[in-house]
Amino acid sequence: MIDQNNHAIAPRLGFAWDITGKQKSVLRGGIGQFFQRDRLYNDDFGGIDPPFNSAINGTRTLDVAPAGLSPSSGVSSRAFSTSSNLMNTWQWNLTAEQELFKNTKIEVAYVGSRGIHLLSKEDINQVFPGSRAKFIAT
Repeated sequence: MIDQNNHAIAPRLGFAWDITGKQKSVLRGGIGQFFQRDRLYNDDFGGIDPPFNSAINGTRTLDVAPAGLSPSSGVSSRAFSTSSNLMNTWQWNLTAEQELFKNTKIEVAYVGSRGIHLLSKEDINQVFPGSRAKFIAT
């Protein structure tokens, strides 16, 4: 089981400002935090819940086989921390609009995001490239 985090408040703030007061120049912006709760994800099948889960058969697949050799079959086992932080992103934007002519405007925007505590995979049982030939089935 994974510990539930009930303190994930995701604030959002936005604004729109008519710079001149004549509805010709507008500055808009916003920022927000977004959380991803589901840390249980198998990228091969879209999830680890049946019926869309991988079978663990005790063998492991090597990342890349040396030239001319075939890797063994199987699926690597995976584990998840029960108390890891929630994945989240901060996303922001800033837009400036200027009317050039009637029904014509120019718009310039900046959009950004920053991911924090994102899901990543680390193979703690990696076979070093020089040793891979020993583990490949012949």
